[in-house]
Amino acid sequence: MRNVLDELERRASARRTTAIAYGHAKTSSGSVDLTSVGRTTGDPQFSNGIRAFLSGAQPTIEDDFGDFATADLASDEFDDFIGATPIAASMNDTISRLSTSFSPPSLPPQGIQHGFTPFILVSATRGQYAKAHALLKPLLRYIHPSTPPHTLLPTLLPTPPPPPQPVPNFRPLSPPSLQVQAQLLSLLTRFLSPTFQPTRDWEIRSHALKSCIDVFEATVLKLFEDGDSRHDEKAMREAAWAAWEVHTAWVVPSRKDILGSGLDVGSGLAMSRLRSTTLGKQRLREWEVGKVWIERKEEFYVQGKWDPLANFTESKTLSFDPMDSFMHYVLTSITSAAMTCNVVFPASSCVLLLFTGRFANDVISEYLNSLLTKAKEIDAEILNSKGIPKPKDEDDDPADTEADSAAEQGHDLYLQATAASFVMSWKIVETLMATSEESVERQEAEAIVFKMFDPHMDEYLDEEVEA
Repeated sequence: MRNVLDELERRASARRTTAIAYGHAKTSSGSVDLTSVGRTTGDPQFSNGIRAFLSGAQPTIEDDFGDFATADLASDEFDDFIGATPIAASMNDTISRLSTSFSPPSLPPQGIQHGFTPFILVSATRGQYAKAHALLKPLLRYIHPSTPPHTLLPTLLPTPPPPPQPVPNFRPLSPPSLQVQAQLLSLLTRFLSPTFQPTRDWEIRSHALKSCIDVFEATVLKLFEDGDSRHDEKAMREAAWAAWEVHTAWVVPSRKDILGSGLDVGSGLAMSRLRSTTLGKQRLREWEVGKVWIERKEEFYVQGKWDPLANFTESKTLSFDPMDSFMHYVLTSITSAAMTCNVVFPASSCVLLLFTGRFANDVISEYLNSLLTKAKEIDAEILNSKGIPKPKDEDDDPADTEADSAAEQGHDLYLQATAASFVMSWKIVETLMATSEESVERQEAEAIVFKMFDPHMDEYLDEEVEA
């Protein structure tokens, strides 16, 4: 939170300096000076909302907003702040929720791979909330249905031009980064919520903010796709973390919500029942950036390259060399995906698990189903052939002798194929644990393999008992 609030102060200061240099006490747009917010004075005049949160505090904050008489605020009703009841416990929880923010994303040093902590809880005080309130509330005048969504962020985070004449200690500002934009949208999402209700028409303004967020998310998704096409992990990371911060503005979904019951991810990233950013309702959301990255993976479009029936010889015995090649491809794909996910995505998004779960469901399971179905068919043929006596001849073909030996095994072919396939598929668990940098829990990795074999377990146990 501190990063984005400091950025708001810097841009307000630069805007005021530029306005003074051009001969205006205020900009024509009615922007206000936010440079001296956060200073404590003994002035008893204070907004109703902050007084509610600072109940009993002697020092108050002079926001130095200046004379608002020239601004058209008739419809904003900013003086009618609807504050929460000043109960210490609920206030601390509320301030902590507003103060929760991402740590700024950065690529790990070259040669060093490590996980990332997605959230850092900053200690919140009454003074911090008062500063946040004083900086955020003036921005609400711009968050209105009459403001075009694509112009809202440049209005909230302006980049004023440099003064026409040199000004001492003036530092020109560069356009705000994606992370700063995402942090501001995330902060405003929590501010325009049932918890805070900063104005009477907060619901209308929250809908206007949601329109801006939709535009921002579409822009970030396009930047992510462009970075993915160029294999630019730095650009992908910046876009992914910005998108995740906005997506989880109110609450970070639990791993169970993201992965579903028993890792049921075949339908594709059914994220979680998140609290609505406007009316506080429960709704099912999907994180588009993670979903798009998974859907773009080429592994889902090359199934025809691998023939599961190649594991059976002409004499109807098993030869798992083709499956060895297939599993090598699977493990290589998972390792490559893990390396990308470790750098690009927040660990709490569980994108690696979602990718592996869908890969197992759409590709590996199809391979196994065809393999085991064929094994059952061969077993049935062998059982049928047992009822037909065959005279032995010294000139029997060796291949026929091998087939007779297989026929004597009865149900063994299906049992052998199932057991061998499970052992080879279990390598997925070891690969995930070795490459995920502790972003994957072992039971989650094991659940992926168990789900693949779950449709076959009853029949396997029945066959084993009969054998």
